[in-house]
Amino acid sequence: MIWVVSIGIAIVVLLFFLRPKPARYDQPADVRAQVRDAKARAEALPTEQRRELAGEVREGALENYDRNFQIAKDHGKDDHFAHQNGVLSAVKSILAPNGTSSRHAENEILTEGLPFNKADPTIGRVAVAEYLVWKFFPTEADEALFAGSLLRYRREIIEAAATEDEPDQFMMVMLYSMNFDWMRWIADNRPSE
Repeated sequence: MIWVVSIGIAIVVLLFFLRPKPARYDQPADVRAQVRDAKARAEALPTEQRRELAGEVREGALENYDRNFQIAKDHGKDDHFAHQNGVLSAVKSILAPNGTSSRHAENEILTEGLPFNKADPTIGRVAVAEYLVWKFFPTEADEALFAGSLLRYRREIIEAAATEDEPDQFMMVMLYSMNFDWMRWIADNRPSE
C-alpha cells in the first residue's frame, strides 16, 4: 500500500512541475501589441489632449533622431549611416522607450523604420517623426510629410520583386502582410493598377 501512495505522490509532483507555465504579467508584450493598446487609448482622448500628445511624440522622435544622428557623425560615420541611426533611435524612443526584451521586439523596431532608411536625411528625419505621430494620432499627423517615403519604398519593393523567383509572394511579405502600420498605409494608398 505504501508503494501505491508513493507512486501517486510522485505522479502529482511530476504533473505539478511539468504543467505549462502561465504567462507572466511582468513580461512586456510585443511592440505591436503595445502600440495597438496605446493607439486604442489615444483614440478615446479629448481632441486637445490628442494634439498635445501628438506634439510630444513628434518632438521626442525629432530630438532622438537629431541626437543619434550627431553621435554617429561624431564617430566618423557618413550621412547614410547617421540617418539610419537617427531613424532607429526615433522609432525606438517612441515605440519602446524603456527598451525591448527580446530579439523579436528589436526586429519589430528595426522594421518599423525600414521604409525611411534610404530617404534623404532632411526628408527622412521629418517623415519618420510624422509617421510615428500618425501611428497613434492619425488625425493629428500630416501624411504628406511621410507619404513620399512610403511610396518610394513601395516602388523599390516592386522593382526588387521583378528579380525574385516568386514576385507576388515577395511583395506580399514585404508590403502587404499588414504586420506594420506603414504596410496598412501603403495598402490603403495603392494607385489603381
